[in-house]
Amino acid sequence: MRCVYCEGPVVGHEDVMVVSGLGPSHKRCYEQEQHKEDWMEFEGIVLESWDNERLLELKERVLIELNSRFYKTQAIELF
Repeated sequence: MRCVYCEGPVVGHEDVMVVSGLGPSHKRCYEQEQHKEDWMEFEGIVLESWDNERLLELKERVLIELNSRFYKTQAIELF
């Protein structure tokens, strides 16, 4: 018997589950498949189509925005 997602053997593996309507699967493969579509698109942007440089630029901009929001709301303590 083979995993419906990775085509690897499921016989002898500890974390095997049966996906209704599909067949046996490794638990890890099933979880990856469930979250795959959720993470590939965000607010209409297909992240999978972006190259690494563009993704790193987005990451940098998000971190800058988060840091600026965090420090605006925190009171600065002077000792």
